[in-house]
Amino acid sequence: MVLSTLPSLLLPVLLFFLLQTPTLSIKKSFIVYLGAHSHGPDPSSVDLDSVRKFHYDFLGSFLRSNKSAKDVIFYSYTRHINGFAAILEEEEAADIAEHPNVISVFLNKGSKLETTRSWNFLGLERNGLIPSHSIWMKARLGEDTIIANIDTGVWPESKSFSDEGLGPVPSKWRGICQHDTKRVRCNRKLIGTRYFNNGLAMYAGPLNSSFSTARDYDGHGSHTLATAAGNFVPGVSVFGNGNGTAKGGSPRARVAAYKVCWPPYEGAFHAVKHGIVVVSAAGNTGPNPGTVLNLSPWLLTVGAGTIDREFTSYVSLGNKKHLKGVSLSAKGLPSEKFYPLVSAAEAKHANASTAEAIICQGGTLDPRKVKGKILVCLREYNDNARTEKSWQADMAGAVGMILVNDEQSGNDVVADPHVLLFHMSTTLTANISSITLNLPMCNFIHNRTPMAYLTRVKTELGSKPAPFVATFSSRGPNLLEQGILKPDIIAPGVSIIAAYTEAAGPTSQISDTRRVPFNVQTGSSMSCPHASGIAGLLRTLHPDWSPAAIKSAIMTTATTQDDSMEPILDDSSSYVKATPFAYGSGHIQPNKAMDPGLIYNLTTLDYLNFLLRSRIQRNHDQIILQLNLQVFKVIQPSRLQLPFNCNEDAEEERRRSEFASITHRVQTSEQLKMQSNEAPVSMEVEAVPSEPSSAAAALPPKPIFEPLKAHEMSDGRVQFRKVSVPPHRYSPLKKVWMDIYTPVYEQMKIDIRMNLKGRKVELKTRADTPDVSNLQKCSDFVQAFMLGFDVIDAIALLRMDELYVESFEIKDVKTLRGEHLSRAIGRLSGKGGKTKFAIENATKTRIVIADTKIHILGSFANIKVARDSLCSLILGSPAGKVYSKLRAVTARLAERF
Repeated sequence: MVLSTLPSLLLPVLLFFLLQTPTLSIKKSFIVYLGAHSHGPDPSSVDLDSVRKFHYDFLGSFLRSNKSAKDVIFYSYTRHINGFAAILEEEEAADIAEHPNVISVFLNKGSKLETTRSWNFLGLERNGLIPSHSIWMKARLGEDTIIANIDTGVWPESKSFSDEGLGPVPSKWRGICQHDTKRVRCNRKLIGTRYFNNGLAMYAGPLNSSFSTARDYDGHGSHTLATAAGNFVPGVSVFGNGNGTAKGGSPRARVAAYKVCWPPYEGAFHAVKHGIVVVSAAGNTGPNPGTVLNLSPWLLTVGAGTIDREFTSYVSLGNKKHLKGVSLSAKGLPSEKFYPLVSAAEAKHANASTAEAIICQGGTLDPRKVKGKILVCLREYNDNARTEKSWQADMAGAVGMILVNDEQSGNDVVADPHVLLFHMSTTLTANISSITLNLPMCNFIHNRTPMAYLTRVKTELGSKPAPFVATFSSRGPNLLEQGILKPDIIAPGVSIIAAYTEAAGPTSQISDTRRVPFNVQTGSSMSCPHASGIAGLLRTLHPDWSPAAIKSAIMTTATTQDDSMEPILDDSSSYVKATPFAYGSGHIQPNKAMDPGLIYNLTTLDYLNFLLRSRIQRNHDQIILQLNLQVFKVIQPSRLQLPFNCNEDAEEERRRSEFASITHRVQTSEQLKMQSNEAPVSMEVEAVPSEPSSAAAALPPKPIFEPLKAHEMSDGRVQFRKVSVPPHRYSPLKKVWMDIYTPVYEQMKIDIRMNLKGRKVELKTRADTPDVSNLQKCSDFVQAFMLGFDVIDAIALLRMDELYVESFEIKDVKTLRGEHLSRAIGRLSGKGGKTKFAIENATKTRIVIADTKIHILGSFANIKVARDSLCSLILGSPAGKVYSKLRAVTARLAERF
C-alpha cells in the first residue's frame, strides 16, 4: 500500500489513520517534517535511538513534557526522512509549524492506492489494496532483486527510478555506472548503466559524443524498465487518462539499464548458465503464423495480451448511431456539437491518388476540403504510422480524426498519443473497394451533409472479455524447431502506462514538441517486462531456483481462460478461440507461480544435449565448441523436459537416434576436433579417442579456428588508450617508469610510451596481445598511479579482475568550506595518517586523499565499507565510533566469506 501524496516510508501512518474511530475531538493526525538526518545512509541503532529521543524532546517542548510527546507520537521517521507523526490539536500543529527548524506540518490524510491497472488485472492488488496472498506481499515487492534491461537505455530523472524508500545497494551487485557524456547518474534504485556502441560504430563509422551514453532518447527502454521494476509514483496519467499510481512488477527491486543495438542470443545462453533469468519479447509481426522471435528454449518468450481497461471514446453520427473506439485525447469535442465528416479519399489533392489519400499519406490531403471537419483515415494492415496520420490531419486543418482498420487488421485498435487533440481509432473493419471506404457508415459519409462528433475519453475498467491475444503479437509455430512451442506465455502488452523519456515527444516524431514523464505504449515489448518483474519476485521468494525452474513455474501456472472463465480469444479473427501458437502456455498468473507444485528443471547440459540434435544448432555451434564436455545424450525436441512442447511425427522420431557420443580429441595444443557416432535407440555408445569413419559421422567435421588475437578482433586495427599525466605526478612517473613499463610491455603484451609533448602515457595493442581486455587493464593501472596510488598497489589491477577504483569528492557528501573543510580532511587522515591506515587495513583497500577528492582501490564490497566509514567521518562522526562500526561490519563480512 502506498499513499498517493506521501512516500512509501509512511505506510504505518496510513495504517494507523485507517484504524482511527471518528470522534468529536478536534485532535487530528499530523506529520511534522524536519528535513534530512545528520547521520549517514546506514545509521546504527544508537543513531536511530538518538533521532527518536530528539523527536520526543522537540515535541515535548511544545506539550510541556516528554511523556505527553511519547503518548501522541505514533511514528518517528528515523532513517531516510527526519520527522514524526503525532495526534495534535490544530493550534498545536500551527505553533509547531512556526518553529524555524520545521520545514512543514501537514495533515496526515489516508487515501486508497489507485492503479495503472495491469498489476491489478494480474491479481497482485485489489482496488488499491495488496492482499495477504499476493506475491507482492510474499516476495516483499521484489526487494533487492536486480533486474537488468537490455534496450534503448534509461531516462534516470524519471520518478520511477527514484531511490526513495530504498536502503544501500546490495553487496552482491558487481556492475558499474558507466561514465558517459550525458550525465546519467545512478542511485540506490538505478544501480547500474552501460552503453555498448561498438557494434553501431562498426556499421556507421566513428560516432560523436552523443552516442556515448546510456541515456534513453527513444523512450522504449525507460518504459519497459519501469514496467518491470519501477518505483511507486502516485498521480500518473497520460493526457488526463488512466490516472493512478504507476509501478513495476518488482517495485523494490534494483535496476540496471544496458543500451545496446543487437539481440544477444549466445549472451542469453551464458546468462542462463550463470543463473540469470532471460526474458524476451515474442515480436510484433502477428497474426501471421511462424512470426515469433527469440526461439531458444532457455529464453522465456512473451507474447502480448490485453487487460480489462479501455480508453473509450464514441463517434456519434447524425443518424443517431454510436460507434465505439479508443482514444487518448485530453478533451472531447464540445458536447453535442456536430462537425462535418469527410473521408480522406474525398479530401485528396487533385494530383494525389485515392489509394495514397485514403491512408492519409503526407501531402495528399487538400486543406480546403479538410479544414474544420472530422477526417476519416484508413489504417492498413501492419501500418504502424498511426500517429503520422493524425499529424497530416492536423496540418490540413481537421478538428478531429477517426482511424478505421482495414479488414486484415481485424479488431486491433490502439490508443495512441496523437498530436491531434480529438481523435479515435475504431474497430470497424473496412475494405478498399473501388478505392473507396466500404463501411457500415459508408452510406452515411456519402450523404449530402454527413455530421458527427467525438465524445470525451472515458477510462473504463473491468471490460470483458480480458485478456485476449493482441493481433500484433507474433505467433508460432517455431519454424526452426517445431518441437519447441513458442511463444511461452502472454502477459499484458496493450495500452501500458509507464515512465518515458523527456528527450522526445510521446509519438517519437521530430515534429512532436510535447513532453510527458509517462506514456502509453503497446507491444510485446510491454508484455516482456511484466514477465520480468514477476521473475524478479520469484527470484526474491525462491533465491535457490534456477532460471529453468522460474520459467517452469510461470508457464505451468498460466491460464488459458479469460476473466469470464471462457477460453482466451484471438483478437485477430473476430474473437475466435485462440490456440497455443498464439498464447503458448497461457496468460501469466503471478500469485499461482509462487507455488507451482511441479517444476521442470533443466541444466546447461540438457540444453547442450538438445542443441546437438536441433535444427537451430548452426546458430549455437560456438557454444558447444567452447565447452569442455566429453559425452552428450542427444535429446529430441519433444523429449526435452520443457513445461510445454510439441510432438513431432512419430515415424520421424523413431527414425532418429536417441543416444550418441561426442569425443574431443586434441591433435595439437591449439586444435580441437568433434565427432559423433549414431547408435540404435536402446543403446548408449561409449566415447573412444579414435577417428570415426565417415559413414558413421552424424555431424560433419567443423572447421576449427585458433582464438583471435586482440588486433585480429579489430580487423587488424591497433587499439589505443591515452592517459593524461597531471603536473604533480610527472616527476613521480619518471622515477617509477620502469616499474610501470615492465609489467605492461612484457607481461600484458601492450606497447607503452610517454608522449612528452602531449604529457600523456600512450598504450596500444600489438600483434601478440593475447586479449584486448589487457589494454583496458593497463590503462586502469596507469590511471590509478596518476590518481596517487603507489605502483605496488596499483599493479593489483593487472592481476585481479574484481578490483577497481572509485572516486568521490567531499562536497558529494556534505558541503563544507574554510576551516570546516580543513578539519574534515584532517579527520579522514587522522594523526599521522592512522585513521586512513586503520580503514585500509580493516577493509583491505587502498585510499588516496587528494585535497577534496578521495580515491579508493579495492573490491566492490570492501570499497562500500571503506566509503561508508569515510562518509561518516566527513559528516562529523568521532573516529572511535567509526572504528567500532567498522569492526562490526568487517567481522560480518569475514563470516560471510
